[in-house]
Amino acid sequence: LVEECPDRLQLDEREMLPAFPVATIRAHIGIASSIVPCGGLLVSAGADGLVQAWRTGHRWSSLSEYWSKSYSLAFVVDRLGEGVLSLHAAVDGSGQCAVLLAGTAGGHVHAYKVREKGGKRGVLQRQSLEAHQGAVHAIVGEGRIGGEQLVATAGADQSIAVWAVGADQLTMQLRVRVESAHRGGVRALALYNELLLSAGLDGKIGVWALSDLSPIRSVSAHRSGGVVALALSSATPRIEDVEQWPSVYSASADGELKRWRLELPVHAPRGEKASLTDVGSAILQAGGAAALLAHPHRSECVTAALIDGKTQLLCAGGVFKREAGRLRPEVEFLGGTAWSGALCQLGGSLFASASDDGSVRVWDMERARARFASRVRAQRPRAQGEDGQDRLTKSRPDGGAKEREAIQFFDDSGAHTFSNPAVADAIYLSEGAGI
Repeated sequence: LVEECPDRLQLDEREMLPAFPVATIRAHIGIASSIVPCGGLLVSAGADGLVQAWRTGHRWSSLSEYWSKSYSLAFVVDRLGEGVLSLHAAVDGSGQCAVLLAGTAGGHVHAYKVREKGGKRGVLQRQSLEAHQGAVHAIVGEGRIGGEQLVATAGADQSIAVWAVGADQLTMQLRVRVESAHRGGVRALALYNELLLSAGLDGKIGVWALSDLSPIRSVSAHRSGGVVALALSSATPRIEDVEQWPSVYSASADGELKRWRLELPVHAPRGEKASLTDVGSAILQAGGAAALLAHPHRSECVTAALIDGKTQLLCAGGVFKREAGRLRPEVEFLGGTAWSGALCQLGGSLFASASDDGSVRVWDMERARARFASRVRAQRPRAQGEDGQDRLTKSRPDGGAKEREAIQFFDDSGAHTFSNPAVADAIYLSEGAGI
């Protein structure tokens, strides 16, 4: 087990590493529909019309003797008379939360100038306007604001609009609008530098120039269902290595998940010759995904919030031997039966999900691996090798040390026993854990 480390391991497709939430916030009555980080705050919104800012902290657990994440209400941003479907946040030059935008089911966009810390903490200024003739499903923009910021909104009225948002006086001015961007409505947006990606119920993915919404590319992504979710990897592209071009993920109502490569030719650095190439797919269970979140460090992985209440990390690489391009689940996030309709990255390996039971859950993408790889110790005694170093011994339930039928791991959340030796081997060998 220790001395022989094969380069690749074959695992059963049904085996997935379990992960549990590191924090749970009881945030809303009814559906928690959107979440976004803003400086040191986590902002949530729901069908109850509440927009709330939560302060991040740490809590000492005397039982497990480690620090865990905790969240307390910092302030209520607004109490609206209609449900909120989308959020966007921007920070100032010091990294403090500065501007919040909330898109509603009635087509309005509400803008807030906020102060994260200090004596006048909370909302300093607010503004509202009618942005679309239908629900505002998505808002994207630059994460840092300075003077003026371009923000794009997408609506059920089939249109995409770009706004110039001024932070000083909290102004929002329409820059440009495309009335018929997607037949049936626009459901998702993603931003990559000066490129805006859109997805709609017509099954297409569009690529636009953010500044003037001039069309660059349109791809028929899903032929049998509308595109309901979109995610873009944060991997920095290296033109000489096509595998490092940004990955785009799309999910359709028919249960299909696709991975695309956003190709940016070196002779067109502003993206005017950008194209999308299909490089992988998967068929998700029970109606597909309601939300997608690209992995912050692994461009071949995406987290999908499934309609049946499950949330899974799917990858096209790693320790599993797979068919080329095929996405398969590696980690399942277990937090009950609540259905998640929104996901957001919190920094590092942490992400959050908003659920239909009104709760917001915080997860650690790498904890499922770390708990089995870097913070484990065997239940059975260790044996010393010729160099005097401890070696993990194979164990049997009867106390023998010749054959291993089960192995037990310990971490902050307790003990976990695996009887499948393939899983136990892969946990150690795939991570190269020191024993």
